[in-house]
Amino acid sequence: MQSCPITPVMLRSMRTEASGTEPPFRLLKLGTEKSQRESPTVMVSLDVYRGINRVLLVFAPSGEDSDFQHQITSATDYQNELAERDLIVRAFPSSGDEEESDFRKHYGVPADRFTVILIGKDGTEKVRRDEPILSDDLISTIDAMPMRRQEMDREG
Repeated sequence: MQSCPITPVMLRSMRTEASGTEPPFRLLKLGTEKSQRESPTVMVSLDVYRGINRVLLVFAPSGEDSDFQHQITSATDYQNELAERDLIVRAFPSSGDEEESDFRKHYGVPADRFTVILIGKDGTEKVRRDEPILSDDLISTIDAMPMRRQEMDREG
């Protein structure tokens, strides 16, 4: 299954959809993603984002999971602030597809568990939680990172 962008309209329709089917997305872009390179093959690598984007990985048992919905809604509500910090969100509600399974295995996240992981621009794991990260906390965590401080100094 390929990644595709999610819009606030899609998010609203997913919240109101009662069919119980998985939401039609894998990648949520917040603002303009600086990296336009996507590998056509499934591989557990965020190297295409290294030095360009921070990545928030959101794993959940399903797209209907309340923690998952809270995290995605929070990210959508703060999309401008998160875009300023070059953050993109990769969402992995449990679907059994190859990419999701590979990412879960790589990061040690069981299919029945909600987990959110912040990956820095240097490609290393910065934060891992089993509950949603409030956007204010996410923003302050990113702003405290050395690379983000350098970015803010350059931006003046």
